[in-house]
Amino acid sequence: MNIYKTPNCTVDYIEVRDGYWSGSPLIGGFCGNEIILPIKSQSDRMLVTYVKTSDKKDYYGFTASYYKTCGGDIEINNNFVFVESPNFPDNYPPNSQCTWNISYLKNKTLRIINYFFNTKKSSDCQNDFLEILGGFDFDSSLIGRYCKTHMSSKTNATGGNVQLKFSGETPIKDSGFSILVRATDNREKKVESETEKPMPGSASHQVFSLSFIFLISLVSLFNFIN
Repeated sequence: MNIYKTPNCTVDYIEVRDGYWSGSPLIGGFCGNEIILPIKSQSDRMLVTYVKTSDKKDYYGFTASYYKTCGGDIEINNNFVFVESPNFPDNYPPNSQCTWNISYLKNKTLRIINYFFNTKKSSDCQNDFLEILGGFDFDSSLIGRYCKTHMSSKTNATGGNVQLKFSGETPIKDSGFSILVRATDNREKKVESETEKPMPGSASHQVFSLSFIFLISLVSLFNFIN
């Protein structure tokens, strides 16, 4: 790295954020010619922006390389993350072993939404599988273990901690997974169930009301004729 250096790196600098947009949490701003230690994001996205506002020409800028880690600690508040198998959407490498520890507020419900899931079929899901546990301890309750293409489209969890374990010994064609993980208020589930009930003014109530009015009109007309 060779960038014009100023106090607090406010003129020419590299800005790194933990996410994919300009409002994502700031990891840091860097300038000068010091080697930057490896930077790790907490989410599955990282935004790197090079800003140059000076007229200095004797600085070549920077070079960087990146790689995708397998597993890690993830904290979810009002955000969401995609958790994916290594190399997704390409095949995951043989002997892949990944563990994600996901933390969220205990008054929230963690929703795991399956977008794509395909691993090699194995007896009782012993070799290639994704496992969801209700905590980080070895004796945490098992929420589910999935293999081949058999995974629920939506899985909910509560308690504040969830662990995802992926084991992939031998990939097949078009194998891997991509799931979205987000935390929602517990009351959302109640709201969703309430919206399924017919409300006053809904189509079913309107049909009943119109039929009732029509019946009254017929009775009134019959009495008028007689």
